[in-house]
Amino acid sequence: RPSSSVNGKGALPVVDLGGDDDGRIAEEIVRAGREFGFFQVVNHGVPEEVMGAMMRAAEEFFALPADEKMAYYSNDGKKLPRFHTSLRNGAGEEVLYWRDCLKLGCHPPEWPDKPRGLGAALEPYTAAVRAAARRVLRLTAIGLGLEEEHFEGSLSGGGMMNVNHYPPCPDPSLTLGIAPHCDPGLVTVLMENVGGGLQMLLHGDGDAGGGGVMWV
Repeated sequence: RPSSSVNGKGALPVVDLGGDDDGRIAEEIVRAGREFGFFQVVNHGVPEEVMGAMMRAAEEFFALPADEKMAYYSNDGKKLPRFHTSLRNGAGEEVLYWRDCLKLGCHPPEWPDKPRGLGAALEPYTAAVRAAARRVLRLTAIGLGLEEEHFEGSLSGGGMMNVNHYPPCPDPSLTLGIAPHCDPGLVTVLMENVGGGLQMLLHGDGDAGGGGVMWV
């Protein structure tokens, strides 16, 4: 497993999406993207109650009896919704991570029928996150000197969500929630729970591609 040492090369940039000074926000986004590839956002417009409802619904899914969750189990990475518990690395060797994952389609919506409140929580959450992400992309285009609508259409269509669950482990030093990776999408939106544990490769620590937004 990778070293658990912490590299303190600087704090993660924080971008405040509040206010109407689009020029200032666009400049901050582009600077953070060029220097880090990741940034944290505040005043993003996704209500606390919407995020809380989404988190509770996700917890309800992972608390379902095993047979009800396994009804959505698949090794087909393209299937949605999909429940899975393991991945394979590039060498073909099976690596079992200490993680359960529910993969959902957002646009169009593709999610399980159970628990009953999952769809009701996902719909406002995905709508609010999509609106915030589209604003970030519009401001990114402005900051790069492109047309505001540059990232609209096929570049930002669709969308998937991974809901990760990390069960308690008797020896966490021997486990890895998920391996180091780069997300292939145009932008990744992250919501981290109170447990923390998110790590990022920054400033030449490795090939960390793509951009990310982390809600607080």
